[in-house]
Amino acid sequence: MKNQRIKGKIENIFILILSLILIFCIGSETYAAGVFSSGFKSASNLTYYCESGSSTSIASKAISIWNGVSSKVKITKYSGSDANIRSSITMSCNKYSSPTSGEYGRSYPYKAYGQNSASAGAFSYTSSQQWVKVICYQYKNSDLDNSERQAATAGHEVGHALSLDHKGSEDLSSSIMKQGLKDTCKLYSYDKKRLKEKWGK
Repeated sequence: MKNQRIKGKIENIFILILSLILIFCIGSETYAAGVFSSGFKSASNLTYYCESGSSTSIASKAISIWNGVSSKVKITKYSGSDANIRSSITMSCNKYSSPTSGEYGRSYPYKAYGQNSASAGAFSYTSSQQWVKVICYQYKNSDLDNSERQAATAGHEVGHALSLDHKGSEDLSSSIMKQGLKDTCKLYSYDKKRLKEKWGK
């Protein structure tokens, strides 16, 4: 009888420990959704450059929504003669037609970038690869028929430059990182939470 009680207690303790492990793992996975492991080494001193011939006002608005959310994230305009090479983020807004039908924007990370050569980076959950540059495109598209929609798409691409993904935002009604057409260029609670998760408060 005594041995059965001891055995029962051991089983209960085992079940409790297993439950805590499962809660921790599930909670961690949910909390990590929407954030890449790869990205810039730091986001506290990033710079951006608006590509010649693209809309500076759209680029400026797209960048501005990400500033002031986290003390660890700051993106300022770079205006030196070599800005196209040295800037952390190059913005190309409303300049090129979309390469595929229905596409609004795209981002390309680089782990090396120079005057005459570049080495592509990768959006990854498993790799801590560091980027030196990201080029964000907001394409001309008939659906993006006003500056607010254009800036919202550009802001979405800047989110990718800051290592945020679509994952976790698919079922939300309000997120700049949700795929598709967005009418307003602003961050929502989900976006702010993910930004702080990646870079800190």
